[in-house]
Amino acid sequence: LGAQSLDPAGLETLGRVQRVDGPDADRVVLELYHPRHGRRLLLLDARAGELAWIAQRPSGAAADGFVRRLRTLLAGASVLAAEARGARRRLVL
Repeated sequence: LGAQSLDPAGLETLGRVQRVDGPDADRVVLELYHPRHGRRLLLLDARAGELAWIAQRPSGAAADGFVRRLRTLLAGASVLAAEARGARRRLVL
C-alpha cells in the first residue's frame, strides 16, 4: 500500500485527543476535538492499511491493556498529523 496521510490543511493541529477506543485488535479510534471543527473521530485500521475520518465510533471489545495505556499517554495531546504507510501508523503529537 502507498502512503496515506492526514495533515492539518492549514490548521495548526488535527485536534486534541479526548478519548481513545480499541473496538478490536486491528483498529484504534481517537476522538479529537478541534475548536473550529468540533468533535471528530479518527480511525487507524491496521488490517485495511488506512486511516480515515469516520462518522460514528464503532462498538466492540472492552479496553485491553494496550488501549488503556494509549489512553494514559494520549489524553489531552494535540495531534499535528497522522500517516499510514503499509502496516505502519504514525501520529505526530
